[in-house]
Formats: sequence, C-alpha cells, structure tokens
Amino acid sequence: MRWALDVDSLNAPVTSKTRMIVVTNPNNPTGAVLTESEMDEIIRAARKVKAWLLVDEFTAGPRWRDRSLRLLRAYDKLLLHRVSRRPSDCRAWHWMDCRTR
Repeated sequence: MRWALDVDSLNAPVTSKTRMIVVTNPNNPTGAVLTESEMDEIIRAARKVKAWLLVDEFTAGPRWRDRSLRLLRAYDKLLLHRVSRRPSDCRAWHWMDCRTR
C-alpha cells in the first residue's frame, strides 16, 4: 500500500493568506511518487488562492523530464527544483525551472 495525498488535508490549511505551497516529490520519508492526478489537485489548490507552487523533485530518467514539462505547462506560478544523479555517481546536479509570461 502506497502513501497517497489526502486532498482534504491539503485544502484545509490553504486560504487567501497562503502565498506558497511546497511539495517534495518523491515524498519523504515514504518515498512515494505523486501521481499526475495528485499533482493536479495540488495545482488546483495553489491556483484557487493564486499561491506560488514550489516543487522539489528528485529526477531519474526521461520519464521525469516529460513530467516536469507537463508541470511547467500546467501552472504559471510554479518553481521547479530538480535534483538528478546517476546511480553510479555520488555527485548530484541541481537546477531550477520556472515559467514566465
């Protein structure tokens, strides 16, 4: 059984005073990866109050690149921090993406 996003628990604290929602994906400490529908719920919560969305992702492979592009297209106020490393290497690469209009 995997950990899953509780949408009610997400939406309860999000108010007009919310300026940013921070998401770590995969989720620590469970290691669960948010599904596209769960990310859509998070985007919907941020959009509702016009909050920034900071998504911190550990990426691995082309599947993540496509996922990141989808996120960047889905919401204007998104900051995407990605970390990537090769399994055979301890070094990590960090980069940020955002969509601007």
